[in-house]
Amino acid sequence: MPKISKPLTTTEIKNFKPKDKQYKKPDGRGLWLVVRPTGGKYWRYDFKYGGKNLSMSFGVYPGVGLKEAREKRDAARELLSKNINPISEKRIKKASESLTLQNVIDEWIDLRKKSSSTATITQNKRILKNITDWLGNIAIKDIKRADIISALEKLQSRGVIETAHRLLSLINNIHVRCYKRIYWA
Repeated sequence: MPKISKPLTTTEIKNFKPKDKQYKKPDGRGLWLVVRPTGGKYWRYDFKYGGKNLSMSFGVYPGVGLKEAREKRDAARELLSKNINPISEKRIKKASESLTLQNVIDEWIDLRKKSSSTATITQNKRILKNITDWLGNIAIKDIKRADIISALEKLQSRGVIETAHRLLSLINNIHVRCYKRIYWA
């Protein structure tokens, strides 16, 4: 049976002083405060997944306070109860937040270069520029259907209806071929 440790308090955390070697203080249920010889303090969560002992960092104290560290621990424990590795989940979340529409379009164009002519690639880039100018730097997870429709309506209002139709076709193709491959491969 695991040893039950007394939860840490904010005062105790502030009073931990650096020693010659790194040491850690338990908060309970796998959460630890690690104190480095340099005086830095950071949160670590130790757990078992797939028969292996794993560890993940929750950030540096005081940037991540005691309450927030416990919330992160509880969220990780919830994922573990569903048989999901919290480290993998954290990496997927971080990757999806940094994935922009421009990244997805670039990936799609790279895939198309193998099977399309240079003229087709150039034309597709020109058409797609109409949407990347407005939405290219936005994270893909934050782009809504209304944003795409708004971009298409701007093209139609300029009188380039055929370009808007081609753009919609390219966006659908990108979504099916590239976006789904990234997330559900």
